[in-house]
Amino acid sequence: MTSAPTSKRTATERLTEEEQIRIRYAMLSVYYRSLGSQLETRGAPVVAVPPEVRPLSLADALEDLKEYPDRLWDAYWRIVRAVPVDGWVERRLALRYPTAFVEQLTPEKVEELDDVRRSSRAGAHLFAAALIACAESRWSEAIELAELIERHARDSAETQLFSGSTEAALGVPIGDFVRTLATDDPIRTARHLQQLQAEVGLNLYDFVQDFADTLAFQRFKEGEDAPTTALTSSCVVRQDTATLTTTATVTALISEPFEVLAKSIDPLGWPDYSDVIVHTAYLDDPFNLGSEEERRDLGQSFEETRYLFEDVRVHWGLDDIQTGRFRNVLAIDGFSVEKDRRTISLPFRLYRSVDSRILWDERPGGILIDEGYLRARPVTDGCSRVTTRKTLKFSDRTPYANAPGWFDFGQLLNYFAPASMIWWLETEFYTTERYAEESAAGDNPDPRTRGSG
Repeated sequence: MTSAPTSKRTATERLTEEEQIRIRYAMLSVYYRSLGSQLETRGAPVVAVPPEVRPLSLADALEDLKEYPDRLWDAYWRIVRAVPVDGWVERRLALRYPTAFVEQLTPEKVEELDDVRRSSRAGAHLFAAALIACAESRWSEAIELAELIERHARDSAETQLFSGSTEAALGVPIGDFVRTLATDDPIRTARHLQQLQAEVGLNLYDFVQDFADTLAFQRFKEGEDAPTTALTSSCVVRQDTATLTTTATVTALISEPFEVLAKSIDPLGWPDYSDVIVHTAYLDDPFNLGSEEERRDLGQSFEETRYLFEDVRVHWGLDDIQTGRFRNVLAIDGFSVEKDRRTISLPFRLYRSVDSRILWDERPGGILIDEGYLRARPVTDGCSRVTTRKTLKFSDRTPYANAPGWFDFGQLLNYFAPASMIWWLETEFYTTERYAEESAAGDNPDPRTRGSG
């Protein structure tokens, strides 16, 4: 099989309802099958799931996505970043990359991708060391490392590859970027780098390695004439067995105008391209779903607490019963959009869970915990870091059932949470990319009439 679909559909084309369901089912299946090294757990349980919600095989999921190139390459990235690069002297692609992925992209292309990933990561070590020096206020060391990076970029193909890709992403040469961090308000720089580690859930070294992998895949995509999409540079999901509470943190570096970021982070914009959220609206009365306010312009700040209704749907198959639906009211404790500082902050928490449906079971409530934040922070004049964190826990729908196997499906959503939450959060970055595409084209239709939402 080849990597090029025979019939291509673009991100902004209208999709039928049947196509939307097929795509959502296939994407959830890819996420479920490719958690890999991205999943950090304290013994998160692995259970048999009922046939009604069993994901597609990876081969079938990729086959279903072939005529939708943007989603297919998003699925490829989900698979690739779960495959380790370091520590493998021999290629042994069959032991590392899933067979279905190798067959569809072709072994030759996977080897090429693997080479780009290795080179990019090898060139990132000095940059990681420079950022760590800045975070620890070792300014002279950071400047020396910036000079060393520049010398290596002239002599080392690997460092040159990473430096060139980084300059394209950040908009400035990598040496100049480090020197600016070390000399322009260094105390603030150290504080921001320390805060970055807390927000993204990774230390600086691991964050830079993930960033290098992202740049490598982006470079490979460009060589394959693949669709341009926003790639998440890091993703961490943790689930605690004792409580089955799952926390996912997803970070991307996005080179889009600040106004585009503000619109895509605005809760009223969440449904525009999300595979999971189908409707949001602010309520005058959080206990009256009929009190929806009129939709306002996206990206506008507010300081007061507002109550946001959201309608969330997840598909595990192609018919109506293979659906999960949740209607919730979130408390949004202010939406800060500071254009001068180029920062955006949006905290949210569950105010009340209205009702839910899993398979044939419909009832009030359904979610116990739903809280987190979205934050955008400047990296350079043309690049921003966007981090989304969400902590979620579903209620046990059969708390008194002790049936074996899949007959007790009460905790089903918590078992699926690691895969479904990453998918949920990463679709928000699709929104950013597609807002930019439509703004550039001068076309921004009302998402309530859009066929792809």
